[in-house]
Amino acid sequence: LQDRYMKFGVTLLADDLGKLGERARLAEGIGFEYIGVADSQSLFRELYVSLAVVAQATNHARIGPTVTNPLTRHPAVTSSAIASIDELSHGRAFLGIGSGDSAVLNLNLRPARMSQVKEYVQAVRTHLSGDSYSGHPRAVGGCAGSYPHGGRRPPHPETGRGDCRRRAGAYRAYSRYLATIYQSDPGR
Repeated sequence: LQDRYMKFGVTLLADDLGKLGERARLAEGIGFEYIGVADSQSLFRELYVSLAVVAQATNHARIGPTVTNPLTRHPAVTSSAIASIDELSHGRAFLGIGSGDSAVLNLNLRPARMSQVKEYVQAVRTHLSGDSYSGHPRAVGGCAGSYPHGGRRPPHPETGRGDCRRRAGAYRAYSRYLATIYQSDPGR
């Protein structure tokens, strides 16, 4: 029954790496269980550097991007980066993926289509499992049987949105799709 309570999180804007650690400690200290960092290369500091700062500043909160997108990051780079953050944070990483907002709009691109987001999610999941994935326009080579981060493979990723995601009307209703596809310990 304890696993059924609502958990709260906050998204931090990495406009100053020096203050980011303080903000993350404060967020964890007042009880936020999830700390996300926005991914918008034109507005904020680099996402995974920022997440490394948050990982070092916190002890218990889950940490991850809120959210990254399939247009500005190759799936192999994303999977390696989030696995590194997971290692650095001792298993507290999550990965949020969406269609893109300021990260893509500031590059004069349109947000990803739902089919692109789904393809990207599958490519990242597959790469995290150590396998190759050729379904993505930019094929993703696997790790040939050994995971690149200390031989430790992360557990199978989790997805969000449930059954409503399967209905065509739901796809149109969500202008920003969020799939949490990586959590090292879904029971946390």
